[in-house]
Amino acid sequence: MKQTGTIELTMLYDNTACGPGLEPDWGFSTLLKFSDRTLLFDTGGDPEVLVHNLKALKIDPTGIDSIFISHADWDHINGLPVVLRPGQKVYLLQAFPDKLKREVGSTGAELVEVSGWQELWPGVFTTGEMGDKKKEQALAVRTDNGLVIITGCAHPGIVQIVRRVKERLKEPIGLVLGGFHLYEMNKAQVKEIIAQLKSLGVARFAPCHCSGESAIRTFALELGQDFVEISAGSRLEV
Repeated sequence: MKQTGTIELTMLYDNTACGPGLEPDWGFSTLLKFSDRTLLFDTGGDPEVLVHNLKALKIDPTGIDSIFISHADWDHINGLPVVLRPGQKVYLLQAFPDKLKREVGSTGAELVEVSGWQELWPGVFTTGEMGDKKKEQALAVRTDNGLVIITGCAHPGIVQIVRRVKERLKEPIGLVLGGFHLYEMNKAQVKEIIAQLKSLGVARFAPCHCSGESAIRTFALELGQDFVEISAGSRLEV
């Protein structure tokens, strides 16, 4: 069973920020380093904010060799022009707009269109296309401490995304991180989501972005040490 060992995650873009000189803004982007790869997951909603936060974190965007876009909403793709480079692999769903695909291709980056479940590299998987009206993909990375699942906004449902990964890989889930899209749910509904995720074997939870402030507080209260607080500037090793 191939895995990536340890991965380092750096939050580049979120509604909140936790470090000096970092700017918060509505959107999501995180950088993953593992093995010999540097993968950017989503690019936030404002190119200037993304560039600012990259500089504040002393991250050289020319070192990003791959980009993974969860879905085609503005707050996840608007930073693309400042990080695209010739030779990069950019993973988009086939269902994404042709305009976005042309923009990626025009930079000399290599467009990789995804439809179904796929292993991108050893131990790194995309869920493939999920959702009805809004198409989205999520990422699963195999580590020494279980799977790490990363979601952009979880429009298809955070439980449904985690369940797909669990059904495919049948392995322990160490961490689920990203936008959970729970901001319209009440406390009882959020508690039910937590219960369902725990029943799927999720060990730790790091909700941010569109998860909603109230929902994030509920996760923190319900989970204790299994809750991981993140925002722009956070760094995690798994």
